[in-house]
Amino acid sequence: MMTMYWCQKAGFNGLFNLKHEIIKSNRHRSNVFLIGNRMEDDIISDIFKGRDISVILKNRAEGAQYIESYLLKNLVVSEGKFWGKLANVHPPVGHEQLPQMNPLAYAYNNFSPVVCTMSLAGRMERYYSADAYSEIKFLANNRFKKIWCGPGGEYSAAILESVASGLKMKALIESVDGYTYVMPLHTFEVYEKENDFIAETEFDGYPERFRLFKDIEVLGGRFTKFMKENPGIPYASTDFDFSKPYFLSSFLIKKDSILHRMHDQDNKVHLVDFKYRKVEVWVECD
Repeated sequence: MMTMYWCQKAGFNGLFNLKHEIIKSNRHRSNVFLIGNRMEDDIISDIFKGRDISVILKNRAEGAQYIESYLLKNLVVSEGKFWGKLANVHPPVGHEQLPQMNPLAYAYNNFSPVVCTMSLAGRMERYYSADAYSEIKFLANNRFKKIWCGPGGEYSAAILESVASGLKMKALIESVDGYTYVMPLHTFEVYEKENDFIAETEFDGYPERFRLFKDIEVLGGRFTKFMKENPGIPYASTDFDFSKPYFLSSFLIKKDSILHRMHDQDNKVHLVDFKYRKVEVWVECD
């Protein structure tokens, strides 16, 4: 069963004063389209139920028109707004200035007409206006059930059953600073005799700026202003920016604690205690 959510057209206003922000125009010409504002609460509810969220896109480029879709495996939510990021599997085709062995990922949101291109390997970020698409919508698919909740949740036989059945599993982590992270579980070790487990999310991450939702809204406002002043171009973008601070959405989950992977400027990764309100484990079901 799937549920479809449509983005609405909306305008954004604002200024953007961060240093080194360069707005560029694409040389090809097209019409202007702005996607939009916040979605209904239902899409957030589906995210919190562990459902798979995909983005459906229609291009605005000249020539052949097409539709494409991507599974947004990594989600971050705050106050009814979210970013959804696809896996790090997109080839850097058409971007000769980028390392050609470093895969890219894209992310889409429900609150600002901004799309993010990123590369975890180079801690790269680039933002461009959603005018590159004529339509963006989100789709919720598949059902999941919650089989464990922490901190302090008791071991459940459903955990062993889910792992032994090879089912797809996810973690939902609500942090003390107001973010909820939903990610696939990569490793799940069950210690049957001890009634214990250790779960680890996929190793992934995104720009730290990505989580500053108000900042992204301001950037969307500047993109919108730029597009209104330059109606003959299809979209605006920032430059590729490398070695930026990244938030690693990589967690090691135990019954009474969570460890979070963080990186330093030299890309050395270390584990630190993560402050959270709750953590849940969800498993796919019929």
